[in-house]
Amino acid sequence: MAEIINVDILREPHCPENTLLKPGRSTDAGFDLALADDAIIPCLSQVPRELVRIADVGVFLPSTLETLGYKDGALPKDSPFTIKDGGVWQMKYKPPLFRTGIHTLPQIPQGKWFMIALRSSSASGWGLKLHNAIGVIDPEYQDELLLGLYCAYDVPILLPRGERVAQLIPIELPTTNLFMGTDKSILQVRSGRGGGWGSTNETQPFGANLIASFES
Repeated sequence: MAEIINVDILREPHCPENTLLKPGRSTDAGFDLALADDAIIPCLSQVPRELVRIADVGVFLPSTLETLGYKDGALPKDSPFTIKDGGVWQMKYKPPLFRTGIHTLPQIPQGKWFMIALRSSSASGWGLKLHNAIGVIDPEYQDELLLGLYCAYDVPILLPRGERVAQLIPIELPTTNLFMGTDKSILQVRSGRGGGWGSTNETQPFGANLIASFES
């Protein structure tokens, strides 16, 4: 029997009974999310962009600006960055957001959050990508669930409303504490490993400046 989560619906043509249905198989992890409207999913080259100021020039190390080709107060003409008004500017993507019709989840079980992930058929069949890779829905979130989508192929994709493109997956909230420190002995004592990124089975001294360890 399909599991049901009650939801408030703004417009849900693919779910007329105002419920979010889990596929009938008991082993399915997620609840299907479908498009609430016909959608033209753009390819990456079509995604709108805008020039935004990311920081003052003085924030960056001189060596960083030198790497970018910064000289005499300017960058090369073919640089993807721009120097103006004392700041560094770059193009930022403004991904289109597509409606799911799922507006709120007032009955999220205590101690859970939801992850939004693409269905495998959406990625392999349509070349769809989520701009944020996965979506994180905190328990207190009350707005409509939107999907930032683009097509990895070089042409846009037209999908009808009701097309199932993603899944909503309930996950337990973490109960571990994160400890941050600069003492390399923390990681070595807890795991017997040093060396940082890519150091599995390596014997070189640990070289990172920041160490994170988990304790339940």
